[in-house]
Amino acid sequence: MKLQAKLLTVALFSVLLGASFAARAYKVTVENPTKDRIYVILFYGAPIIGPTSKYLWMDPNTAFTFETGADCPRGLLGEHTKFDIMGTDMWGTWYGDLNGVALFAPVLCQDRSMKICNMPEGSKEKYSFCVK
Repeated sequence: MKLQAKLLTVALFSVLLGASFAARAYKVTVENPTKDRIYVILFYGAPIIGPTSKYLWMDPNTAFTFETGADCPRGLLGEHTKFDIMGTDMWGTWYGDLNGVALFAPVLCQDRSMKICNMPEGSKEKYSFCVK
């Protein structure tokens, strides 16, 4: 019985971390100022339950706004067939892989504008996401 109560507490805490108390939709706008077509994945919501994702191909020099409902945004990941893109949380912290962004990135319960930006010279990845 104590184990069930602990699991329920952990599950509820996880939901609270990933969802806002306010009844509003959060928006994450991503700008692609590059000359490359990039597959962008937005993660949002609670990590333990399994964060939800939205995704799309972004053409060069375009912007798109994702809506996450009442679930707080968590992080962005990008993919391209010819080069790597560094995953980034909503605070601008880099994460090296899908699990880092999807599971460990802290939520940000507010709207956010991000853009695809160049990584520092010498990096394995070509791009990451920067806070605008």
